[in-house]
Amino acid sequence: NLDPDNDGLPNDEEARLGTNPNVADTDGDGVPDGEEVLLDGTSPTNPDTDGDGANDGQELLVGTNARNADTDNDGLSDGDELNIDGTDPFNPDTDGDGFLDGEEIFSLGSDPLDPLSPGFGGGGATTSGQLDADNDGLSDDDEVFTYGTDPTNPDTDGDGFLDGDEVADGFDPTDPNN
Repeated sequence: NLDPDNDGLPNDEEARLGTNPNVADTDGDGVPDGEEVLLDGTSPTNPDTDGDGANDGQELLVGTNARNADTDNDGLSDGDELNIDGTDPFNPDTDGDGFLDGEEIFSLGSDPLDPLSPGFGGGGATTSGQLDADNDGLSDDDEVFTYGTDPTNPDTDGDGFLDGDEVADGFDPTDPNN
């Protein structure tokens, strides 16, 4: 069982895997073939096992999962977070504003690195400092997750009263008849 490249894989195993028995890192990702097969579970013939745009060596170096394209499940690939967006691949909400990084980039058009970057094309903030895109007095998170109102429309039910005023007065901001 010869191993001329000292990558930890004998030649017969390299032949079975399709790796080069004379090159320790067949796919050139910075991780020896033996380590990929025996320790990491990554592909020794594909430099980017999970196809996220970051090669396996880069992911192993920073600690992201080289077998999962989106380690923090925020909707951005680890490769985009590391190489393009500058967001944290371990934190789904890099700027801590309550919106996933991927949601900010793809849906809201806001900056995932700036907690004051408005989503939904503009807006302000509530007294607690949370985003309030439509300036109705309710945070966007509360509108979506608590009241079921539209965070881009200050009067979801169209009755002439701001959603925040209706909530403060004990009315249903989704019912135009109260």
